[in-house]
Amino acid sequence: MPFRFRLEKVARYRRQLVDEQSRAVARAGRVVATIEARMAALDDDIARQRARGACGGPDVSVRGMMSRTLWIEHLVGIREDHARELAMARLAFDAERAKLAAAWRDQEILEKLRAQQKAAWEAEERRRENRDLDEIGQIRADRQRRSKIAS
Repeated sequence: MPFRFRLEKVARYRRQLVDEQSRAVARAGRVVATIEARMAALDDDIARQRARGACGGPDVSVRGMMSRTLWIEHLVGIREDHARELAMARLAFDAERAKLAAAWRDQEILEKLRAQQKAAWEAEERRRENRDLDEIGQIRADRQRRSKIAS
């Protein structure tokens, strides 16, 4: 009779959870990377706008300077929104990663239990086989002894 792990359905479910959590961590990581890329692009745009404003020259109007300043403030506001969004995305990423770690631990515990149960089953099979072989040897020895006595 082959080894049968009684918690196989649970182990399969745990493996599914690990796979799902891995995908969730990957999604959360992509969200963080996307927001970071947007923030980097905004930082570059803000730096360019500020550099343009610094070297405006003598023919820059007050209206143009005000417009540029308001635009830079608008970009900074968007960047601050992205910074808040990034903080939330990082928290979500950390939470998903913690769930993945917990799912891995649960799966590892079941795998260790499976290994222990299989080792115990194999040891019992060896004992049973040795007992059967000993019994066969005993029967054989008894037959040989009887045949020697009879002859």
